[in-house]
Amino acid sequence: MKTTKATPEQCEEAKAIYEKRGQYGVCEYANKENITSWSRCKPCDDATPNAHDDTCLVCGTVKAQNTHFIGNLKDQVAEGVNAMFKLGDLYADGDGVEVDWKVARSWWKKANETLNTINGA
Repeated sequence: MKTTKATPEQCEEAKAIYEKRGQYGVCEYANKENITSWSRCKPCDDATPNAHDDTCLVCGTVKAQNTHFIGNLKDQVAEGVNAMFKLGDLYADGDGVEVDWKVARSWWKKANETLNTINGA
C-alpha cells in the first residue's frame, strides 16, 4: 500500500486546525485527507501524520531526528490504531468535541479494519 504525506497546503490547514482543535483535530483531518504516512513523534508522544518534508504534521518536529524511536512497521501501525481508538472514545464521551456516535463508530470501525489487515484476518 502506497502511503501519502501531507502537502504544503495541507500543512497550512493543519496548523489552523491545531489552533482550534489540538492534536486529535489534526489527526482527524489527516484521516479525512487520506494522509496515510504516520510515524512516531517523540514530542507528541504518539504516532502522528507525516508532512511532505518529514516533519510531524501536528507539532512540526523533524521526524528524522526521532528515527531511533521508530519501531518496525507493525508497531507504527499499532500506534496509529491506538490513536484511532482514542478518537472514537473522544467522540463517544464528548471529550473536547460534541458527542457523535456515528463518528465514534467510524473511528472504531477503521481501527478494527486496520488491525484485521495487519493481522491477516
